[in-house]
Amino acid sequence: MMRFYRIALIIAYLILSLYVHGQNWNKIAMSEQDAMFLLSQRKYDKAADLYLKILKEAPQSGNLKSKVGYCLLHTDSRQLESIPYLESAAELVSTKYSETSIKETNAPPETYFLLGEAYRVSNKLKEAIAAYEKYKSILKPSDELVKLIDNRIAGCNSALKRYKEPTALVRYSGIGSKVNNDFSNINPVFSGDGKTFAYTTQTRTGFDVYVVPVINDTLGVPIKITKQLGSDFLKTSSLSYDGKELFLISMESESADIYYSEMKGVKWMSAKEMPSPINGKSNETHAFLSKNGLTLYFTSDRKGGSGGLDIYKSSMEEKGKWGKPVNLGSTINTEFNEDAPFLSPDESYLFFSSEGHNGMGGYDIYRTSLSGGQAPVNLGFPVNDAGDNRFFYPYNNGTVAYMSQFRPEGLGQNDIFRLQISNLITLNGLIVPDKVNSSLYSVAIVDQSTGDTIAHPIADIASGKFEYKVGEGNFTVFVRGADYLPGKEMISVPENYDGSSMSVEVKLASKPEPKIIEEVKPQPEVLIVEAAVVTPPAAVVEAPIVVVPEANVAEVKKEIVKVVKPEKKRITKPKPEPKPIVVKEEKPVTKFVAQSDSNASGMISIYSVQIMALKTAAPAGTFNNVEGIEVTVSPDGYYRYSVGNTTEVNLANVLLDKMHSIGYADAFIRKSQITSKYTIQLMAIKKMIDLSYFNNLSDVAVVKGADGYFRYTLGSYSSSAAAAGEVKRLAQLGYKQAFVRLVPQGE
Repeated sequence: MMRFYRIALIIAYLILSLYVHGQNWNKIAMSEQDAMFLLSQRKYDKAADLYLKILKEAPQSGNLKSKVGYCLLHTDSRQLESIPYLESAAELVSTKYSETSIKETNAPPETYFLLGEAYRVSNKLKEAIAAYEKYKSILKPSDELVKLIDNRIAGCNSALKRYKEPTALVRYSGIGSKVNNDFSNINPVFSGDGKTFAYTTQTRTGFDVYVVPVINDTLGVPIKITKQLGSDFLKTSSLSYDGKELFLISMESESADIYYSEMKGVKWMSAKEMPSPINGKSNETHAFLSKNGLTLYFTSDRKGGSGGLDIYKSSMEEKGKWGKPVNLGSTINTEFNEDAPFLSPDESYLFFSSEGHNGMGGYDIYRTSLSGGQAPVNLGFPVNDAGDNRFFYPYNNGTVAYMSQFRPEGLGQNDIFRLQISNLITLNGLIVPDKVNSSLYSVAIVDQSTGDTIAHPIADIASGKFEYKVGEGNFTVFVRGADYLPGKEMISVPENYDGSSMSVEVKLASKPEPKIIEEVKPQPEVLIVEAAVVTPPAAVVEAPIVVVPEANVAEVKKEIVKVVKPEKKRITKPKPEPKPIVVKEEKPVTKFVAQSDSNASGMISIYSVQIMALKTAAPAGTFNNVEGIEVTVSPDGYYRYSVGNTTEVNLANVLLDKMHSIGYADAFIRKSQITSKYTIQLMAIKKMIDLSYFNNLSDVAVVKGADGYFRYTLGSYSSSAAAAGEVKRLAQLGYKQAFVRLVPQGE
């Protein structure tokens, strides 16, 4: 069952192999025993913290670094913290590692496997493959772990492909602070009639089980029943159809077992162990009862299975006893682990988790028809990712589900989320200009619920056609062309839409011919002045004057002298610049924490701090106290000012604190996900220009560099080749100096 079994055994020798020179060995040995006890209780956070204290006493110990990484990797919210410790330990791996020498300072070879797992759950898939390959090179070809390593490598390669081909749109929503809190809240289940909800909260000492009444589809107040059940080592597995019987998994002993409790009146009875042949000497990790109460689906790693945990079913016999379990067979079970089976409400499908079936690296969620014959279907990305996806409760035949996950918008560690899942449909777009020409088009699709631009599909020049896959929701399609006024069209994809495609037509009107206004210059005024002898005071000089020599005074004639009146400068008071209108946005989160974020649409998470959103551009000098500010204009016309695009969550949090400290109290972190490392630079100029200059492009961004230049860029691309194709289109639009630019780390 336990895929870390050998790794756990190797690290268990740590107490024997820790070498500490000149330190209090007795004190360290006692701390080590406490840490091992915490590990046996699956209290990985506490064990990690204790090992970190021990590591301060022996900072060069590869063993301790490997142990710290192992503990952190098993936590709910600190998995990414394991990477630096495992990377450091990997540098000290030795094939001559001794499990019993008290002077051993190297790390065991299994550290490579742990490092591969840490990279995998953090979506560093190429690095994960390299770590797995390194570990495999150490193993003998006959080693049983070779199959597991090959499975992990194949999963990472599969994930790299599936990330580019999402199969569904998933909207996550938390179920509120009545249920979610600072602790890990896990294993959410409903009764078949929808009137009872149950879940488990992992506390500092064990598990608390809660039952929640559901009234008119609204969760009531959670009721803790831990004491009624008689143990704080039980966690929820499933509820019967009527909500009167609760199945639980006991984690008190080394092997897991299935327990059950019945509700009598308003009280739950003390939990009892399921009898043989359901429980045995093996691990039984999950149970689910059919609607009629006559069939029990459960998981076990007992002998005779396909390998690891398998899914079995047992039928109720006439005397009220459970019959001999039947393995569901090789179509469902693999040589790796299968777990957490649930029937859909209509009992036509079985949903389960599996490490086999060519998944994405760890556990994936699958659906299979109980009519038999069909191979299980992977629910695909983004329901699944390269991490471990387990315990998927299907509420509405899979279009609605409940899962426990660690997400940045959560309240603590693992939170329970409601997943609204809709199939992706093809949006067939058609651009219809009022005059046909060879203009290139810029297309942007905006999700109306978030205001975010989700795609820039490429339209065919000749036909004006484009396509993109969307899920349920409301969207606006913006289209711009060099010779046309901007056009837009809204489209709505209803819930449970059963079609495979939907059409949208965007009409464009040509730009009006510009009116040429001839500039008329004012003519100088002509004055007639009689010339005369003038003797001005010596110190006074005025213009214009004509001085006639004394010899010709008598012959003074009238002359016409042209005098140009100096133009009077019209002094006009400058109109006050319009005060920008601040757009109040729903801030998704104040701070982010490091996490394995894989429910986004790409491979790289980008964090930036948004300072302000305005309906009109801010006057020059508004943000003089901020360096490196970036402004983008979305297709809906909003100016968004932000700083610090970075892949490092901690850097974003530091920058957020800085913005708050200098007066931007409403600043918050925005998060986006991209697969790109390249962008297209349109222009670099010392003086900032208004983004309306790029009126035939969408989502042009500008950022001021340390050299004082404002750089205007467009788009993000995963390869330079992909960006090069767009450069050609931009050249035809008039941006002949555009070029592909590698995005610097942290920009």
